[in-house]
Amino acid sequence: MPLKSGLRLASEVRAIRPEVKILLISLEFQRNGNVKPAISERVQEKAKTILATTNLFSAVSISSDGSVDRLDLVVNNVADTGDTIGKGIKTGLTFGGVGSRVTDSYVLTATFKQTAGPVVQKIYRHALHSTIGNADPPPGALRMSVQQAFDRVLQDILLKLVRDLQTEELLQ
Repeated sequence: MPLKSGLRLASEVRAIRPEVKILLISLEFQRNGNVKPAISERVQEKAKTILATTNLFSAVSISSDGSVDRLDLVVNNVADTGDTIGKGIKTGLTFGGVGSRVTDSYVLTATFKQTAGPVVQKIYRHALHSTIGNADPPPGALRMSVQQAFDRVLQDILLKLVRDLQTEELLQ
């Protein structure tokens, strides 16, 4: 099923790679620019899995002994904490009668370093909408757990990155 953004699920973007092509990745997760090491480790594993399912690489690794292509990722969860706290208090005082909707923005900064080729940096933005109490989600939004929604955001932005690198013939 195509995603709303026009991207396809990882199982639909498979390619066959006859030669050995290893991708080294690093991922740093931030909240409002502050690094969250425990979250970084978990999100890096998810990113590794998503990239591996494209079959564009013979292996996706977080360590390497040789000269391989490298993808450095920074995922920044930009949250308006002041606005969120105010909405939460209002929802709590009305026992959910006045609901609230909070939007967490995610910014992915990806730096792709080929063994032989240019260094390319790309930035992608996505959002996750949460509702509490008597609040409506944005039109067309699917209801899911916060973890499922975050996984979907990560998948969307990584597949868009892969598609863009392929379109620019930086990734074959």
